[in-house]
Amino acid sequence: MKFAVWSALVFLMILFISGCGDDGEKGDINPDSDLETDARPLIEASLKPEDLVLQALPDPPSPSLPQGVTIRVMSYNIFDTRYASATAIGEMIRTYEPDLVGLQECDDSYLPQIAEAAGMDYYDGYEVAQLSKTPLEGFTQGALDLGGHFTRSETVIDGVRFVFYNAHLDWNAVGNLQFRQFADEVIGPETVEHLVLTGDFNDEHYSTQNTILEEVVTDVFTTLGYYPGERISWPALGFDDTEGSQLIDLIWWRNDYPAIVLNADVLNLTPFLSDHKPVIADLLYPLEGAEAFDEDPFAPYRAIDRDFPSEEKRPPNLLRNPGAEEGLDGWTILNDARAEGERENQKPRSGQKFFTGWLEKPADASELSSGMQTVDLSEMTEIIDQSRGRLLVSGWLATGYQTDEKYGVVSNKALPTDEGEIVLEMLDETGNILTRWSSKRRDTLAWHPVYAVRDIPPEVRAARIVWISHHKLHNGLGNDAVFDDLYLGFEELETSHDVLGGNLLQNTGAEENLEDWDAYGWRRVEDGEAAGLTVFPPRSFSGEGMFFGGGMLDLNGGEPGVSTLSQDIDLQPYFERIDQGDFALRWGGWLRTWASKTTVGIVLEIMDADGSVWGEIPGSETHNPEWTSLEFLTRIPPGATAARLIVQANVEQVGTGVFADNLFVQPERIDESTTDR
Repeated sequence: MKFAVWSALVFLMILFISGCGDDGEKGDINPDSDLETDARPLIEASLKPEDLVLQALPDPPSPSLPQGVTIRVMSYNIFDTRYASATAIGEMIRTYEPDLVGLQECDDSYLPQIAEAAGMDYYDGYEVAQLSKTPLEGFTQGALDLGGHFTRSETVIDGVRFVFYNAHLDWNAVGNLQFRQFADEVIGPETVEHLVLTGDFNDEHYSTQNTILEEVVTDVFTTLGYYPGERISWPALGFDDTEGSQLIDLIWWRNDYPAIVLNADVLNLTPFLSDHKPVIADLLYPLEGAEAFDEDPFAPYRAIDRDFPSEEKRPPNLLRNPGAEEGLDGWTILNDARAEGERENQKPRSGQKFFTGWLEKPADASELSSGMQTVDLSEMTEIIDQSRGRLLVSGWLATGYQTDEKYGVVSNKALPTDEGEIVLEMLDETGNILTRWSSKRRDTLAWHPVYAVRDIPPEVRAARIVWISHHKLHNGLGNDAVFDDLYLGFEELETSHDVLGGNLLQNTGAEENLEDWDAYGWRRVEDGEAAGLTVFPPRSFSGEGMFFGGGMLDLNGGEPGVSTLSQDIDLQPYFERIDQGDFALRWGGWLRTWASKTTVGIVLEIMDADGSVWGEIPGSETHNPEWTSLEFLTRIPPGATAARLIVQANVEQVGTGVFADNLFVQPERIDESTTDR
């Protein structure tokens, strides 16, 4: 009894002493909290920020490969050296050490300089040139109806004879005619099995032009599972141009003798050297005289539905009226979104109807139409709060398009088309969004699927699916992205996943304002808002808004010095877990520049128990003029009390604008194997 009384007195004395400090002293991360942070130990002195860096994403697959010969291929439309000298272009090419390079819009007056700087052999065609490390033989050039051009040569690489084509073809109905002639009269009859085709094809997968060529050849990026526009090769700066933002610079091989894609990329150069970006691929071909490869060992890892259960094993669909067969029943509609049976050359993927946007923009409406449906998950509360819940999301997207009819053929018209996206929001019991995922905006000309598997943070009580059609003025009056066969399933896991909570940031995409952010040199811009001399205005990664750092583009620069966008995060709810040593933050977002003239970076600061900045965890920077995902994982050491996410860029100069969207900081559990990395 005496011991109990003595313990109570000691406890009261501790409470009295700890309460004697002045309110708001350094170290009080949250002055309204019952827990005083200056009672916490400081972070271990021997720790360094680099000790906390963990591997954020899994290693790329490395399956067993068949015997073969590996070559590196590049394709680049250099825009007649209007942005850079021939020497600069050649030196860039030399840096990547390709075996074969196809150049388009390349005049013979400066081709020798490019080849000399690249250290390569060359052949010149009518603006479609070829470079090679190995000697080129049997060079020919050809012209297609109404203006398309190509070149052909042969070369031997590591004992294997390759035939190398380079082409520059047109778009719209003229493009259809050229693609048909090129497929039927040139590539189709080719007898050399080891074929490489590079070029500027002026449209992308699902276009009426590329669909013709795909009868005989396959392109690198479709093989990787990219949807059209997931990566951008044109334009090399800004957002849309006269035909939108597209992946039109491509590398192909023949369907009956395929290559295996080891690596491929769209190169975001700084400074940019053309209005296009170079594309590059490492390809594995069979040895001379060998049979064609019978399978692609990377295919299971690159399938877009690789993490999704097969249809017969999927949980029931929680969505009501997922394919618009009952009109708009079950969906809350914004800005005259509709259920239709046909829209701008698109028909339902299944059934009789699909979801789409307005036919004509309502007065005072924004540039989007949407539908949303909220699903109650409260019956799964116990499973969710044990971190054993997972949501499965899928759906099909396409966009309406205009057509061009000439010479007896009908093609899609190359224009900046409307874009669709599917969004998943997870909500707590009061309706606050704990975490948000987006499919990214897409404008495929044919039905293309979306698949996502998302672990549910504790305290989630509902899920909301939103489909959004983003209108672009250049595509006509209608808002024509279309959606069908939407799906939301709940999966119960046998063991707990690692997600401990929702996004700790507030207002992660600047949907309405800059509330919750400290901003110097940054502001919110509306999707499609003019930002100076921008004929094709900025487009968000997702939703209606985005963060913009800089001044009016091409008119004046931003604020002097480094512009910063930051938000503080109180980690008090996770102190116990932090002190166990198994707590981490996954953080990042989507960033991009306007014209690759500067970089935009992201860092995480960690606060010590006394409230000071203990250290800065560097993320990385990007100069890419296309939306680029940056994601990091950082162990939070015992003693830490808060964190601060900072997005920063120097945008003083004219034309150096940068953008950010869908920023996140999410708590995770880590195990010993993770902390040892």
